[in-house]
Amino acid sequence: MGKGTTEMTLRLSSLLTDKIAEIVILGPSVAPDLALEIMRRTDGFFWGNHQFPTWQRGGSKEYSMALDEAFAYPSGARLARLATLDDRQRDRLPTIWRRRWGSIDLRWLRNHQIMNGSGFCHPDGSVAFVGELEDYPTGPEVLNDLRRLSSAFPGLAMDVAVWCTAGQSMLGFPFHDGLETAWPPELLARVAEPTVGFLVKAGNVTVVRGFDRRLFAARGLRYPQALEMALHETRRLDEALVHESAFARRDHRGLRDDVLYGWIDCARALGLAR
Repeated sequence: MGKGTTEMTLRLSSLLTDKIAEIVILGPSVAPDLALEIMRRTDGFFWGNHQFPTWQRGGSKEYSMALDEAFAYPSGARLARLATLDDRQRDRLPTIWRRRWGSIDLRWLRNHQIMNGSGFCHPDGSVAFVGELEDYPTGPEVLNDLRRLSSAFPGLAMDVAVWCTAGQSMLGFPFHDGLETAWPPELLARVAEPTVGFLVKAGNVTVVRGFDRRLFAARGLRYPQALEMALHETRRLDEALVHESAFARRDHRGLRDDVLYGWIDCARALGLAR
């Protein structure tokens, strides 16, 4: 198939219909340098004007504001100081900043490593995620995100399964309550069949049915074992996060400061920060 072609696209718009869907992502590890580049260009921190909604208050607000200054990101606080600009000019600055930064516009599959250490791509190169897509995700939107990722990073390969189960978890109970040890057959048997799957490889995205045996076949897995592995991986990766930061106190574990300093150097090289 040609680049970006898919199967089953005519029905994709009718497959995801719930307010909340669950998602599992697994892929072979990438080189750490590539992982940091993927994270840099897809992190949700670099979107919006940072007016600090509830989830960013307290120590996270201080931390976020310190990073805004370090990256020279045009957040609400920074924009308010630019008295010589009118509202239209202020509104354009974040878009201009992101364009120079190389940010990829994603709806559902952004990383959120800066603020809470979550996402599908991790500093050591691991590609793994188990989580929820909230507020009515659609199949075409998820496909569009994956196409943009695969186009920008053809070296990124991953299989993605999405469950739309009418308010019920794919396990029948919250997935984060899954065993931390090896799952017995009766637990694996509880995993519902995915609604749809996506195969991302070499710049291509292929849409498959949830029961398609190609889904996670590169890892020698079926979807129940893929959920188990992805959940174990995300727990391992969460433990690798750190609490300390020289930028400000933060009330969560997150990226090491050396990763952020590297990205600040990149911002300087791009003429965004001093």
